[in-house]
Amino acid sequence: VDLAAGETAVEDLLRRGLDWVGKLAPYELATIFELDGDELHIRAARGPLAKSDVRSHAIALSRFPTIREALETRRARAFTEDDHAHGDGDPFDGVLDLPHGHACMVVPLCAGDRKFGVMTLDRTECTRYPDAVVQLVEVFGQVLALAILHAEQKLALDRVHRGTEEHVKALEAELAGDPFGVLESSESPAMKELVRRARQVASTS
Repeated sequence: VDLAAGETAVEDLLRRGLDWVGKLAPYELATIFELDGDELHIRAARGPLAKSDVRSHAIALSRFPTIREALETRRARAFTEDDHAHGDGDPFDGVLDLPHGHACMVVPLCAGDRKFGVMTLDRTECTRYPDAVVQLVEVFGQVLALAILHAEQKLALDRVHRGTEEHVKALEAELAGDPFGVLESSESPAMKELVRRARQVASTS
């Protein structure tokens, strides 16, 4: 099992997810923020605005109650000019110079009891994503979250499998190299007693 390939598969899934959502809602910047405690950190970014400073961006949920609400309610939200000017502001304030009222959407990525994070979509054009588009992207976000959960569970199982294989190989090497040492290292009282008696018998004729 190639764990590095598994990690790459998850990252590739995120990138392809962002590419596909562009067919539903055009953007200049699409990101996936991963939830880490009370902060969101970018894990994937696509579009012409996805520069290095954007990719290293993080936001605190305490500063963006509307994003926290989107995660709690699991509902996508299109931001308005009023949200940008008088509400929470824009998640990329200080990083990108986007005008108030630009097309902006936040989509929760949740599956089961797991809150993976949020997907954001931004356009420089001063317009608003239509409600029908927001609803479609919300459903897409649910499907993407399930795919992420499946990919991460597969990666976790691969890690367990790799660990089990290595443990078995270590035991086989130990058994082949020093069977007496293996028996003596047992924590079983019955095995310890057996080793003690075997040593007593071994010292006699």
